[in-house]
Amino acid sequence: MSNPSPIRFVQQAAMRQGIVLGAWGWVALTMMKLSFSNSLFSLVWLFMMGFTPLVCIALTFRTRQDWWKQEEMPEGFSFTAAFLHSFFTCLCGAVWLATAVFVYLKYFDGGTFFEAYGRMLDTPEGRTALSQLARSQSFDNAFSFDSPQKMAEAMQAAGASTYAALILYLSLIGGPVMGLITGIICKRDSRP
Repeated sequence: MSNPSPIRFVQQAAMRQGIVLGAWGWVALTMMKLSFSNSLFSLVWLFMMGFTPLVCIALTFRTRQDWWKQEEMPEGFSFTAAFLHSFFTCLCGAVWLATAVFVYLKYFDGGTFFEAYGRMLDTPEGRTALSQLARSQSFDNAFSFDSPQKMAEAMQAAGASTYAALILYLSLIGGPVMGLITGIICKRDSRP
């Protein structure tokens, strides 16, 4: 069996590593849910969200090392290869994460995620934050909910497919930006 072309090699690596990025996202969302009841988990969630681009860059560096192990690959790891790997990894990770979110919200959650969110918003701190948000000029008419519980109910009414689609949309918007940054950082003209 011959070695794959450079584009196919990058695509295959991105599909494999998208599973890692999707799992990272799932753990981050689990930390988000846990943060509704324990503020320590909110720090873990923020840490994980902040380091997600670094995980993607690390996965691209790993692909670059695997690239050089292939005899038939070009000498350098180009900006295009790094960009495509990062973009495809983000996209594949988003597909895995969106699938997991859809299945969880549709079949396993039973409304507990949004109930926990509503309880968190119903605290004095949550009510203060919501009232400040509602008073800001940009959100004058956006929040017409009588209570935090009604807001959580409205979010639950959106449905599992809405949240899964949101993950995919955000990946399509953020993936090229992530790919651009990763391409600049990970390109290298020659083997080490």
